Order: sequence, then C-alpha cells, then structure tokens
Amino acid sequence: TEGGAAATEGGAAATEAGGEPIRVGASLSLTGEYARIAEDQNNAYELWVEQTNDAGGLLGRPVELIVYDDRSQPETGTRLYEKLITEDKVDLIMGPYSSAVSGGMMVVAERHSMVNIAPMASSDELFEQGYEWSMQVITPASDYLNGALDIMKQEGLKTFAYVGEDSAFPAALAAGLEEKAPDMGLEMVFSELYPVGTRDFSSLLQQIQSAKPDAIFGGTYAEDAIAMTGQMKQLGVSAEIIALTVGAAENEYYESVGKDAEQIMGASHWEPALDTPGNDEFVKAYTDKFGKDPGYHAAGSYAGFQLLGEAVDACQCLDQKQVRQYLWDTSTETVFGEFDVEEGTGAQVGKTGVMVQWLDKKKEIIWPDDVATSKWQMLQPWSERG
Repeated sequence: TEGGAAATEGGAAATEAGGEPIRVGASLSLTGEYARIAEDQNNAYELWVEQTNDAGGLLGRPVELIVYDDRSQPETGTRLYEKLITEDKVDLIMGPYSSAVSGGMMVVAERHSMVNIAPMASSDELFEQGYEWSMQVITPASDYLNGALDIMKQEGLKTFAYVGEDSAFPAALAAGLEEKAPDMGLEMVFSELYPVGTRDFSSLLQQIQSAKPDAIFGGTYAEDAIAMTGQMKQLGVSAEIIALTVGAAENEYYESVGKDAEQIMGASHWEPALDTPGNDEFVKAYTDKFGKDPGYHAAGSYAGFQLLGEAVDACQCLDQKQVRQYLWDTSTETVFGEFDVEEGTGAQVGKTGVMVQWLDKKKEIIWPDDVATSKWQMLQPWSERG
C-alpha cells in the first residue's frame, strides 16, 4: 500500500559501520504501469546499499534505504517525497522511476533544497524548468533514437511513424524527432500519443499501415511494447525498421514475446558488454544477488547511487550545497558510462545511448559502430517469418 516502506541496511551494517544510520529515501513504482522495469531500479538501489555497508558504510555510518511505492502515479510520488523529507527526515534522496513521476517530485526537491540524483528522468523539459537541485544521469529523451535516425540516413530510408505514451518521456522524444528529422532529410509521416495504460493499438497501427513508413518508432515502456508487438504481428504491420525504445531494450521483452522480438530494435543506454569502470564486477554482483542479468535501468540507478556516495565522500559531509557543487563540477565515468551535467540545470551533456536489436535470441549493440557487437538487420515482414 502507499506509505508502506521497505528499509534496507545490508547484512554487515552493524559490524562494519557504526553510529546513526544515514537515511536515504526514494519512491519507486513497485506496482502499476511501470512496475516491471522499476523492480530493476529497486534492486540496484538495494545492491549499492548492501555493498556500501559491507565496505564500512558512508562517512563511517551505515546507510539505511527507505523506499515507498508510488504506484507509478506522479501525484503519489510527489506526496511521498514530501513525506520522506518532512516526516521521515531523510538525510539524502534518490530519484524515482520515469520522467512522469520525476516531474512532480523535482518541485519537492527544489522546495527543500535537496540534491536529487534522477537516474531515470530522461525528459529534456524537466531540466529546462530552472530547477537547481536535480541531476540527470541518463541520455536526454530527445536523443533516444539518434542511432535509428542515423541508420535510416545511411540506408537511404526516408519516412517514419511515431507513437508513444502520453507522458513526459515519449512527448520529449516526439519533439526531438520532429526537430532532427528535416535536417537529416527524413520525414515524420505520422505522430500520435496514446493515454497511459493503453493496450489496444489496432486503430493507431492501421493508421500507420496506411502511411506506409520506412520505419516505425514507439515511445514505449514495457507493457505497451509487449502488447504493441503482438498486435503488429496480428495486423501484419511492418516496416524496414521497428524500434520500440525502452520496452524492447529490456531482457523481459524477449521473455514475453519470444521470437516475435527478432530484429526489433530498442534504445538502450548501457549493456553488459560495454567497457566501463567496474562493469564486470557490477554485472556479477547483480546477477549473483538477483538471479538475472541487469538491464540499463539497473545500471543507471546503481550509477546514480555511486555518484551520490562519491559526492558525500568527497566533501565528507551531508551538506546539500556541497554535494550539489561536487556533482556540478564533476565529469566522470561510472558503470553506466559518462556523467557530466550542466551547472545550474543538472541537464546531462556527457552520456550517449546505444541502439540494440534482438538477433538470434540475443540483444546485440548495433549502434554506434565503435561499440557495436553486430551489424543491424532489416526487419523481415511478419508474413515471411516462421
């Protein structure tokens, strides 16, 4: 239920670190529309806290993580961060899952002058509001499909259709596509946002089919990407490229749709194969603890906590202004990749995402070329699949 908290201290906290715990608060979408993906974020937060406590804590004190369930509802997340700060009196906060939930709580962070590392807040607009206490970790939403646009241009493809959930991230991605397409000689021939929770895409897909685009892009999360894939197959809606951003970049996508995932692209921001500092150790620790490979949501969330811990350690304090200044001044590389934010806005300027594609049951990196694990393949029409 809303308001129920899970507290994590890690097994060795009592013996390895002493004194009053440093309390870190967050709300996460443990239920609702975003729950499938937010579970990875919760896992990553728990892993970082456990490892930190096993290593002696933060500032020599154990870390206690307090997580509430925001039910994937922005207004609930906003109330919960207010509660964490004013009632629970946490020392530090970490951001929630999704741009939608982040939008409201960023106002709370401003009001209370609390540093908010927002690992999964990608919407460009959130970091154009004049907020001074939030830090973006992930690639801005408007850049999520840069790789797909680049591939289209290289291959001489010209037109694309876009559909996405009517919330902050997909809307920001739509704006980015609209802005970039003309400069690349590409045309967006269809664009529409659907209500949160939509599962019947037949009407939208039929409109896309009528537009006959070379590529179909979806600003999707997990559940809508899974439903949309099945309905594309059922209706025979195809194109040379289908890229379903967040949903198709997750391992659970293939587990849910099976071979229908083959040749579908996703927009990722990290993969286990990438050569980033401590990545092998992170992947092993996560897999050992949770029995599955981490996705980019887990890696980005773990990196967010890495950054918070590093900032606190650097100033040897919990002073919010000093922690913020350290993050503004720091350009570094985490397990997630580059971190470099703009002073004053917290907008991410250092991180570049990757495009992935499901090929022979494996998620391969297909863009950019310098980290690619495979060449991209044109989508085989549904009617020609086995």
